[in-house]
Amino acid sequence: ATNAAMTREKRWYRAKKAASVAVVGGGVLSLVYAGFFYVSGIHASVLQGVEPADMFSVLAQFLLGPVGGVLAGLLITLTCLTTVMALASIFADYARTKLFAGRCSYPVALSLTLLVAGLMSNVGFATIMRSVEPLIVVFYPLLIVLALFIIGYKLFWQSDMQVTPARSLEKEVVDNQIVHQSENSTTVLKR
Repeated sequence: ATNAAMTREKRWYRAKKAASVAVVGGGVLSLVYAGFFYVSGIHASVLQGVEPADMFSVLAQFLLGPVGGVLAGLLITLTCLTTVMALASIFADYARTKLFAGRCSYPVALSLTLLVAGLMSNVGFATIMRSVEPLIVVFYPLLIVLALFIIGYKLFWQSDMQVTPARSLEKEVVDNQIVHQSENSTTVLKR
């Protein structure tokens, strides 16, 4: 098998693996949210007048009692902390390499990220949602479509050939060389 065929096979294998993981993960998450909707619908009278950020803890306390409510609160806290750690780590690395162009260390970028996140968390959920809701309404659908296009491009349209930078292509033309790539091999022909 050629390199192009192997690359295509690897890409399809990864795509099938990613799709199966996405279906399982999305299915489990859908079941969890369907359960939340069902329980919230049955106990809607308990949730009357409760702030959206407090609904889950009020419902957990009502259904599970005081001990179960505390346990659910601890689980929510741990879940939020793991999410914060992952997002802060990813954003700090992005900020260090792209925003600051390597001019600051990772601990500094992480400290700045956590400082801004800490300040934002004290503003309150309702205030944050009021300020970002217009952006979410406009940009979420666009970002979903963009993500689908990028996934489709990577899976179906991306060429197996390497992109040659303009400088090296210019050098090859100056040296009177023609690079010819076929599916089977790469040959360099001189004039």
